[in-house]
Amino acid sequence: MNKPEQAARVASGSSFYAGMRILPRAQREAMYEIYGFCRAVDDIADDPGPREGRRKALQQWRGEIDRLYDGPPPNLIGLARAVTVFHLRREDFMAVIDGMEMDVVSDIRAPDRATLDLYCDRVACAVGRLSVRVFGMEEEAGIALAHHLGRALQLTNILRDLDEDAAMGRLYLPREELQAAGITSTDPAVVLTHPAIARPCAALAALARDAFEQARAIMAKSPRRVVRAPRIMGEAYRLILTALLARGIIGAGLAGLSAALKLSARGEDVIVHEATAFAGGRCRSYHDASVGMVIDNGNHLLLSGNRAALDYLRDIGAGEHLIGPPAAEFPFTDLASGENWTLRFNNGRLPFWIFDPGRRVPGTRALDYLTLARLLRPPPDKTVGEVIACDGPLYWRLVEPLLLAALNIDPPQGSARLASAVIRETLAAGGRACRPLIARDGLGPTLIEPALACLRQRGAQIRLEHQLRAIRFGTRRIDALDFGSETIALADADAVILAVPSYAAASLVRGLDVPTEFRAIVNAHFRIEPPVGQPPILGVINGTVEWIFAFPGRLSVTISAGDRLVDTPREELAKTIWAEVARVTGLPAVLPTGLPTGLPPWQIVRERRATFAATPAQDAKRPGTATAWRNLVLAGDWTQTGLPATIEGAIRSGNRAAQLIRDMRP
Repeated sequence: MNKPEQAARVASGSSFYAGMRILPRAQREAMYEIYGFCRAVDDIADDPGPREGRRKALQQWRGEIDRLYDGPPPNLIGLARAVTVFHLRREDFMAVIDGMEMDVVSDIRAPDRATLDLYCDRVACAVGRLSVRVFGMEEEAGIALAHHLGRALQLTNILRDLDEDAAMGRLYLPREELQAAGITSTDPAVVLTHPAIARPCAALAALARDAFEQARAIMAKSPRRVVRAPRIMGEAYRLILTALLARGIIGAGLAGLSAALKLSARGEDVIVHEATAFAGGRCRSYHDASVGMVIDNGNHLLLSGNRAALDYLRDIGAGEHLIGPPAAEFPFTDLASGENWTLRFNNGRLPFWIFDPGRRVPGTRALDYLTLARLLRPPPDKTVGEVIACDGPLYWRLVEPLLLAALNIDPPQGSARLASAVIRETLAAGGRACRPLIARDGLGPTLIEPALACLRQRGAQIRLEHQLRAIRFGTRRIDALDFGSETIALADADAVILAVPSYAAASLVRGLDVPTEFRAIVNAHFRIEPPVGQPPILGVINGTVEWIFAFPGRLSVTISAGDRLVDTPREELAKTIWAEVARVTGLPAVLPTGLPTGLPPWQIVRERRATFAATPAQDAKRPGTATAWRNLVLAGDWTQTGLPATIEGAIRSGNRAAQLIRDMRP
């Protein structure tokens, strides 16, 4: 091209532009010229016009290249300068034209491996041989890099452009791989709709991945200054390949994110697909117009014994975002009696606190607590009500609020097995495991946003609003993922973690048994500054309200097993809740806010399917992590974690899924 700016304008639309533009000026302009040449001959090859006309156009380019070395034609001054300065070889330009001519002579359809290899060498590796001279690489290393990186890029192009190439009557998948998959046709339209199409795609992807690794090894041994550009170019295409193959996770809730973190920490290529526009699932923050501030969709309490959740937070650098008392203390108030007390557990496993009237539940004796031992090893199919008596001060003032919050079901109906897990990991573990912790800055800034940043820093991809529509199943493995607008083939080494809600998983995986009954949670948020001395978390007995959380500028309420309230008119429910909050906190029941209700700005959030119903029957329906397909595993708080549907359970399920995938690796 005559002017550098013209070449730069053409190159700006390339996937390689980011790599080219960081080069010093002379190298950058040379790369723009090489790209402009490649673009010109590629456009000829893809032109829908008569073949003979396209062959003549390519032959004219051969003449232009010959003249380039004998005396540059006026229209190729920029390319001539690159040839002179960087000693670019005539045969490499000619090889590129020869490769384009392979597409012109006849449409390539299912070439044998040797023909495909020759095609890749001409249209990609030859460009690489020109480029490495511009980069200033040592001859032997440069030729090797051009060979491997060129093949990696072209094979990725082939996989990415299957539909586009098929529309032009072309199919670059090798004949041998098609035949091995039982595909005898070479008609692009027939091949791309064949049920076994994933297998040849996976084979080509494996070749591309191997080529990327070979290229990466060469660049690791080369001076950094000369491989900056090819490293950027290669990484851009490696990410494309990763996205095409979807070695990753469906669902960006806590289960999916925890699995992604575990895998990415070990250097795995990870891509997370999320159907909605936000990550976090039921654990998220958002700006609410009604209260005029950022709130959480629900209030979630962690305990100091939630080891998986705390490890997750440390991994993403957000451990300091949790706040709570220095010891295991839980303040309570009883709206019926007007009593106030604070449960204070001692740190050790021996429960000395039950012998101190000032630390245990009012109205109880030390011997009363022995009944809880029946929940430590209950029969697996029994309810809580069948194992212990659900009555008396100890039950109403400790067991009921604890199990109601953890199981999200009226405790007598709840699974004794799940209640046992809660008791063993909290009360029986001692105060060191029971210190309450809440997300000071909200769920999103604490649990979700740092996780996304960490994953992106590790090279993982997060694709929001990318809903999985269907899974293509093989005999013992899944072959492809259908996202509606695209279908992604899975290579032999790829695996998928399905970390979506149980009802979504059941619609995607045939024959999957999952919990089918659910319980609601109701949350209320009031924009008002908590009074001085208000504890971060307060338990409420004998009220509609169960827990009050104090945040800067906001009071929030959680009501578990809230099915009875999901159809209550919103304003009526807000008034009921605020009346109890005002009574407990000492704030006025009617405020001069200017609002007709006399309430502070408020919002009611009702999650109708917040958790599965934690009954013995529904617990028995929870599937394990592994499935009948070796490259598909499950994650979610609805899987068989041994815990009820909690943050801790969700994160443990993701960790377990990631471990199972690692165990699959050769």
